[in-house]
Amino acid sequence: MPAWSSLQRPAASTLAAAVLLIGVATGIAGRASDHVSSSLLSWAGTLGGPWLLAAFAIGAFAGSRRRGAAVGAAALTVGVVTYYTVFRLVEERTSTPYALVIGSAWVIGSLPIGAAFGWAGGAW
Repeated sequence: MPAWSSLQRPAASTLAAAVLLIGVATGIAGRASDHVSSSLLSWAGTLGGPWLLAAFAIGAFAGSRRRGAAVGAAALTVGVVTYYTVFRLVEERTSTPYALVIGSAWVIGSLPIGAAFGWAGGAW
């Protein structure tokens, strides 16, 4: 039996809003970590730990393994799209083809990783 009863699980709209919030925040923070003078913060952002923590956290909030896997993958996808949108449209430091190709590759990678960490969060 899941740790959360169906009454304690967040509504779908609340969960969707949380996915957007966590995904956008993770993407912006990831992009910002590329510009900090602290090598420790830059290193932490480069390793991807905050991304995995975001997927785990949203999975734990989801209240079940299945929902956790879905929202973990969705949050990381939103994060990657945000990261490359900021990189291309806000900073104008890359080309559109690069952002699309490399961003798409990261989305493909983020789906199973986000699902795995979201599932683990949901199990926790």
